[in-house]
Amino acid sequence: MAKKEETKLAEKWDADLENTFGKALELENIQQVTKVGTPDRLGCLLGLFIALEYKTEEGKPSKIQLLKLARYKRAGAYTAIVTPTTYPFVKMELMSIYEKKLLQLSK
Repeated sequence: MAKKEETKLAEKWDADLENTFGKALELENIQQVTKVGTPDRLGCLLGLFIALEYKTEEGKPSKIQLLKLARYKRAGAYTAIVTPTTYPFVKMELMSIYEKKLLQLSK
């Protein structure tokens, strides 16, 4: 069976993030069909909880996905809807967070 476009993008982005952050980032691939609305990736970057929803350019998050991301954000997490267009920006934001956290840890 051929992989969906979203799956191919997710694998590419996961590999890139792993290569960029190494052991400082832990991401879990959430594939829970019965857990409607859970973001595609939940994880931690140097102590900061992150929740990422992966989409193709044509894909749209559902209302429950948006609600769950908003709740995570309200609780202090970094959240993002990641598409081919937004991925470079999301990666830049994560790099900025990473660098700030490293500075804090070195003090």
